[in-house]
Amino acid sequence: MCAGTNYGFTRMGGDDGHYEVIKEAFNGCEIVLGDLEITFLLPHHDVSFLKTIQEVGGHVFIAGNKIKSLPLENLRLIRGNLLNPGGYALRIGSNRYDSYRAMEIPLRSLTEILNGGVQIYSSHLCNLHTIQWEDIVNTERFRISVSEIEDTNFDCSSCDVNCNGSCWAPGPENCQRFTKRDCSIMCSHGCRGPTSSDCCDEQCASGCTGSQPKDCLACRTLNDGETCRESCPASTIYNTDKFKTEPNANAMHHIHDYCFRECPDSYKRLETGECVSECSPDSEEIEENGIHVCRKRIGKACDGIGTGVLANAVSIRSTNIDLFQNCTKILGNLIFLPQDKYSEPSALLDPMKYNIFKTIQEITEMHLK
Repeated sequence: MCAGTNYGFTRMGGDDGHYEVIKEAFNGCEIVLGDLEITFLLPHHDVSFLKTIQEVGGHVFIAGNKIKSLPLENLRLIRGNLLNPGGYALRIGSNRYDSYRAMEIPLRSLTEILNGGVQIYSSHLCNLHTIQWEDIVNTERFRISVSEIEDTNFDCSSCDVNCNGSCWAPGPENCQRFTKRDCSIMCSHGCRGPTSSDCCDEQCASGCTGSQPKDCLACRTLNDGETCRESCPASTIYNTDKFKTEPNANAMHHIHDYCFRECPDSYKRLETGECVSECSPDSEEIEENGIHVCRKRIGKACDGIGTGVLANAVSIRSTNIDLFQNCTKILGNLIFLPQDKYSEPSALLDPMKYNIFKTIQEITEMHLK
């Protein structure tokens, strides 16, 4: 997995420096949790690292490139959890190879965009105008704008005869793969063939090889590495024989669109079992048996006014306010009384001194007068 990028149409340094930024972000990546942004690549750049990408959680932005082909042939699913401001999950613009040859983007595995539309503009591309986007995008909800594809003056090869007119690039391997167009009316989540027995399970996205959740090519909701699920197994399970909840030996953690047995290396585990990227401000990160855990900070309980060491105190004064340093819980009262010109000088407080109470999370009683 990789986080993705958020640079938009910004060039990160010179041509080769920008290329290194993109390569470092996506090299070896199969799942992009955020956005896949591919911009300003040139003919001499090696872009073979893009072949490993299979899913994108956010949106895909391809712009400003001058390269023969982008090898995104294994990208099968764009979730669209994050969309660009126009509501597009796939946006391709201002790309061309050179003055005589158009650019190819062979997205031959792309069969579904779960959320968001498609925009292709001001680009010299071959074949993308042949794609039947209604099999990939919910065109009743999202917009498809591909009217500005300009390939009329370039040497673009036609789709292979086996593609029936719809392809991403020349050759039979680049025919568009359909997962909805030829399905039985009984199939609501795609299919692998025309009969009702060819329907994909409701947890499937991007098609399937069988009718079970384990046969999905990608998961619509959650993936546990072996099958697709609606939710991850909870940390506790109800024992119907003992009528009580018990720890679940098969519990898994939910992170993004995946279930994990253990938190990934870059995550910390909460005491409740969930995985988070950062501990909350009121927690501290510790290591237990090689696992990074977020543990609630140990609080400090302090006596309130009229209790314990402050048994004879009437209210908060300059003589006792320092006793509340780093307190998280007050056992008793906090009493604040007006201070006037008749008060003893030692009782007059600098208003900034009251910041000492910022750490307090609980007060068992409270008096304001």
